[in-house]
Amino acid sequence: MKYLQSSLLLICLAIVSVTAKAEPPSLCKANEEVFFSCLAKSKTISLCASADASATKGYLIYPYGRIGHPVELEYPSIPTPPAKAFSFAYSRGAKGETEQFSFSTGGYTYTLYSDHWGGAADNQEDGGVIVEKDGRRLANIRCTDPLAPQGMWYLSVNDLGFSEHYVGLPSSGKIRYDLFD
Repeated sequence: MKYLQSSLLLICLAIVSVTAKAEPPSLCKANEEVFFSCLAKSKTISLCASADASATKGYLIYPYGRIGHPVELEYPSIPTPPAKAFSFAYSRGAKGETEQFSFSTGGYTYTLYSDHWGGAADNQEDGGVIVEKDGRRLANIRCTDPLAPQGMWYLSVNDLGFSEHYVGLPSSGKIRYDLFD
């Protein structure tokens, strides 16, 4: 009987470890909140926030690159209140939500996106960053695995009364669907 109990426990632990969603690595520092992070082939896309981030204080930072190497792109280069450095848009509906977070630097526009749609049985996610120059899309760097961009809607205003940390960025409400053509 003891052998059977031990075997069942090991089987249950194996199932939990296989089905549990692994937290993706991030380029955020230990004292920062992770609002978005995913692997994009061999690189990591992250969006990090100071613990006190709000629209007008603290900071958000976008680091991109390989873990363990110098960051390839970090925006902004100095801590800046989020509303001064970024724009944000989100849309929620009965079947899902879309968040887009944008900034421009060096003549390029970067739009970090996170889409969640479908019901409980067919839930799907997509995320990544789109790079544009002069309104022309140069790249769509898509998240590969693991995809965990669920936290970007916390950048918005806390209009549902939750107790989690919301940054309070006003949404422009203008999701750019043309990015995906």
